[in-house]
Amino acid sequence: MTDLVQTELFRVEVPDEEPYIYKAWPRQVVFHTATQKYLLYGGAMGGAKSHALRQHGYMTCLSVPGASVLLLRRTFRQLEKTHIERIMLDAPRLGAVYYKAEKILRFPSNNSLLTCGHCETEADVIDHLGTEYDLILFDEAVTFLEKQFTLISSRARTTKPGLVPRVLLGSNPGPAQWLKERFITKTCAAPGYNPDDYAFVPAKLADNPSIVDQEGYLATLDNLPDALAKMYRDGNWDVFEGQYFEEWNPNLHVQRLHCDPTWPRVRCLDWGYSKPG
Repeated sequence: MTDLVQTELFRVEVPDEEPYIYKAWPRQVVFHTATQKYLLYGGAMGGAKSHALRQHGYMTCLSVPGASVLLLRRTFRQLEKTHIERIMLDAPRLGAVYYKAEKILRFPSNNSLLTCGHCETEADVIDHLGTEYDLILFDEAVTFLEKQFTLISSRARTTKPGLVPRVLLGSNPGPAQWLKERFITKTCAAPGYNPDDYAFVPAKLADNPSIVDQEGYLATLDNLPDALAKMYRDGNWDVFEGQYFEEWNPNLHVQRLHCDPTWPRVRCLDWGYSKPG
């Protein structure tokens, strides 16, 4: 018996000639062993977000008999290139069978299922609302709408005693304020939001030694426009492409003061007619 990940949380037997299926690096171990219901992993590019999400789905299927896992990307093309091609290669080593037409990875040994899905259209979103899932995985969560996240996350429920249904996300920074408010600043005002249920595990390129040419990859990121470089190289959630004040830094430009409740307030709104929103 060999550790699937460097923790006692999940274990799986693998052939002697292949010592492990998945070697988790320290930052990934933090992600795999966190217990919050809603968990965001990532930030900078190269932190192995997609890989960690997919492997967590595998581990759940292997360790929970009859588990039902949903793995999502926003479009089918993204899903196919990021996950499906890899799943088809991994299936034999996992003792699983991938059914291409249904986009389902089935584990015959314990009847667990990992379903691959996407949200290109409203109909695609609705398709995911008729099933309950023990685990839901959103890959590159910044590409999803908040409505899609909340609707699909509502299907995270289980009939298995002792099992807590969860929603795990991986993402780079981007113009998705709802994601930042829920996981980074924890200032979400949505009804029922509990900040204690949410956690963020940051990861950068250095946290993924699997990428051999670290310096070369960083140089590639450095050549991006400044805002994108800050997002993808540094995992900075306070900038985005097209931002007017690209030098914005809340640690530098925000001053927190005590405000007397009798002071007058002034509110301004820019409707953004030329570029709505």
